[in-house]
Amino acid sequence: MFTLLPGVGSYGTNKNQALLAGVEYLENESSSSEADITGPAPARQVPDTLKITLPLMAVQAEERYVGLVWEPGPLFCAVHDSPDRIFKSGGHLLGILFPGSDGVNHDENSLIPYKPETLTANQPLRLRVRIIGGRGNSVVPAIQHYVRLAGLPPVPQTGYDAPGYFELAAHGWLDSRIRETNLFRHAYWAEFKPQPAADAAMWMSWRAEQVDSPALATRLNDAAAGALSMLPRANYNAAQIRHVRYPLPALVFGAVLDCANQAKESGRSILSRFEPDGSVHYQPTTGGTDYGKTYWAPDANGLTATVVLSLLEAATFSGDTALLQEGLLKLRAMDKFRYTIPRRSRRHRSLLHGCRRAQHQTLPTRRLRGSDLAAGGLEPGARVDNKALPRHPVAAPVGASCL
Repeated sequence: MFTLLPGVGSYGTNKNQALLAGVEYLENESSSSEADITGPAPARQVPDTLKITLPLMAVQAEERYVGLVWEPGPLFCAVHDSPDRIFKSGGHLLGILFPGSDGVNHDENSLIPYKPETLTANQPLRLRVRIIGGRGNSVVPAIQHYVRLAGLPPVPQTGYDAPGYFELAAHGWLDSRIRETNLFRHAYWAEFKPQPAADAAMWMSWRAEQVDSPALATRLNDAAAGALSMLPRANYNAAQIRHVRYPLPALVFGAVLDCANQAKESGRSILSRFEPDGSVHYQPTTGGTDYGKTYWAPDANGLTATVVLSLLEAATFSGDTALLQEGLLKLRAMDKFRYTIPRRSRRHRSLLHGCRRAQHQTLPTRRLRGSDLAAGGLEPGARVDNKALPRHPVAAPVGASCL
């Protein structure tokens, strides 16, 4: 239906970044590769449309981007190959095909569906597509361009009002398989073992104040007390099972000094993970899978950002000026990752799906933490005391979309 071949006659098969939203997020590397997963799954030149999060694909090179935005529908599907190995054009392939790809009617590495599609006489077949372009050092400006044109997808209706959600969440904590008596899992899966969790106690205590049923509130409070009984006070902030963690258990349950001392020790331990140049090297588990074997560097921004953020948070809660200054130095060492794509702590290319968004949030979050601290006067080498720490009111815990 429509084909765009960026790079033909100019930058060729090279690029700085490329994107097929929800499916591919590339640096100067091949799409549909086995760098992140082996077997049939890398076949994604003509992916099932349900895998695509935004109808957008783009290539960025030489401080410019070009891309396609289309009106999605079941009759059409995207074709994406970077570099272009299908037509061998000498550039990259961005296009829209008829008929659509639904995971059943198409091999996701083939332009041709399993069976032909009938076109009815006098029935128009219309595709609406727009070519976008502009200046940029990454594909981010292309995403911003799309949002200006189309806006963000609507928030889905869950079917729950606030009381209904509170009851559902309460039973999730109490009665799902994430709980085993006084221990809790991050999720119910073999690799997630039950463990002590102070954040579980905190959220259940809060839910107890929101549910309508006194009996359910009693169960929540009893379960919260049981969860706390598994932990020393100094570990309240450290023992959490959620992706997004706050230093709230120590504040809610009155263990601030205990956790501040623990945070100081934890921060000093975190410093030992850094190389002299401020990088954090991936270390495969002995006898386990080496998730970094297909990557070209010993470190990655997602891995480093996670450790830097942990250091900044430990330093902030402890109030230790030396740790805060070390955290800011390690943050500045991450400037080398500017205009690179997010890569998870296991270093392979990061696909955008589900709660893995929390790992992508680590990158901007560590920058915000550092900016906040620097604004409070905590530049490396500055002579300040704990009074220079920025003071923020403690907000009430908020509900989370995923653990």
